[in-house]
Amino acid sequence: MPGKRPNIVIFAIDSIRRDHMSCYGYERLTTPYIDRLAAGGTLFENAFSAYIPTTPAYSSILTGCDVVRTQQPSLRPKGPLPEELPTLPEILRSAGYKSACVGFGGDFYRGFDKYLNFEGWISWEERPARKAENLNAVTIPELERLARSSKPFLLFLRHMDPHAPYLPPAPYDTMFYSKNPCAKGNKSMKPVFAFKPFADFLRSWMPPGVTDKDYVIAQYDGEIAYMDACIQRLLTRLEEPKHAGLTLLQKLKLYDGKTLPGFTEDSVRELRDEAKHEGMEGISPRYIQDKLSNALVGDAIAGCLNPFIVLRELETGLRHHSLVTSEEQRARFRELLAVVREEYDEIVKTEVQRAITADEAAISRLAANYIDNVKAYTQRERVRNRYTGEDEEPDERLMRSIEEKIDIPESRKDDFRREIMNYIAALALDGRAFRWDSNERLRKALELKLFEDQKDSIKLTSLVSSVVDQDTQEKIDIVKTRLINSYGYCDICATDVLNYVASIFARGDTKGRP
Repeated sequence: MPGKRPNIVIFAIDSIRRDHMSCYGYERLTTPYIDRLAAGGTLFENAFSAYIPTTPAYSSILTGCDVVRTQQPSLRPKGPLPEELPTLPEILRSAGYKSACVGFGGDFYRGFDKYLNFEGWISWEERPARKAENLNAVTIPELERLARSSKPFLLFLRHMDPHAPYLPPAPYDTMFYSKNPCAKGNKSMKPVFAFKPFADFLRSWMPPGVTDKDYVIAQYDGEIAYMDACIQRLLTRLEEPKHAGLTLLQKLKLYDGKTLPGFTEDSVRELRDEAKHEGMEGISPRYIQDKLSNALVGDAIAGCLNPFIVLRELETGLRHHSLVTSEEQRARFRELLAVVREEYDEIVKTEVQRAITADEAAISRLAANYIDNVKAYTQRERVRNRYTGEDEEPDERLMRSIEEKIDIPESRKDDFRREIMNYIAALALDGRAFRWDSNERLRKALELKLFEDQKDSIKLTSLVSSVVDQDTQEKIDIVKTRLINSYGYCDICATDVLNYVASIFARGDTKGRP
């Protein structure tokens, strides 16, 4: 794949009709932001789903093959895609891409690195359905994580809003309808309910006694308009900011005195000058104070206050905040809380990883072994095996297992290894010795590698179980003591954070930021 490899985002939308999209001439303005995307790109005037229903249709999208090849002829086929049939994410992975899929599992849609899901199916009593907001809540943190990587990415999003049930939140539920949906004398819904196979399902999410089919059509259009507004948030995040690649969180860190490559003190002053009204809008400090007070009172029995409780209280309070008057505002604040939660996840994962790998002798041995092999590799020499006494080729598997922890690609491994050797030489010229933690990038890679090697012996994931053997408990107690002594935790919070990180490990999300 020559040249720069673009990031790819696929918006897949269930059950959307072209004749209800304003970019195709629909009289109602249902898709203003999709219209904008279409105006700046290519709009296909004739496009057809390869198959109906969901599973065969999406299987064909991801493979380019018909159902005879995919063996997915129905909604719930008997088996997965054939192993010999490559999928789009698998093909792109061979070109260096990372990938994530939102809205599907891996059963019938193989090949993505990560699968995320969101709540979509609710009844009339549980209305409104915030499908697109729920999708954004899991997608935006993942999009930011992918954007931080040096690798290109594929992000596949399955939007469910135009798929029944049609229960959009305000104001979209009344955007295209202002009459009485249950007016007596209106018989337009009678043939709909006469279709027995769907009658019970339709009644489960329509208002009791509905008689007007135009109401249902308006709810469908409202779902599309609601989804379009939520897609805007993702499209906005994909546009190039004034400082390309700078996230809101990175900007906050710069304001806090942290350093980032390519940003000087002058750069930070420019950022401040560009945002004249920064800090003049948003959630008031009084709201934060009130939520902290609520958390203190509500969880006084716990003995201390931790970030899990505070974040939950902040998010719950948004539903009833008198000054947050629109769903768009609430969605924005929820997104910011999701960024905070992701950052906190990374902090506690790093602290637990360091507490587990705080064996100075073990990490020093790993570092020495890596440096010996890198030295031999860069100087085109062989390494003496300390056990057999024989000269061997440098251990490529060991070097890559460390370098991959900080996303050093195969094509850049030589540059990184030369960088490390030059760094060691520069220290020697200054009369300083190289330690395993002297270089920040290598320190991170060594900690992640040692953590990977040791976490299974500690069996941290057993914390999510009710059974922990004595040997494992003793090792966990050592980690707790390190968290208390080195990172300022109390006994209660050390236990809470270990249980929380254990749940992250149990679902497989163990890798920290590069």
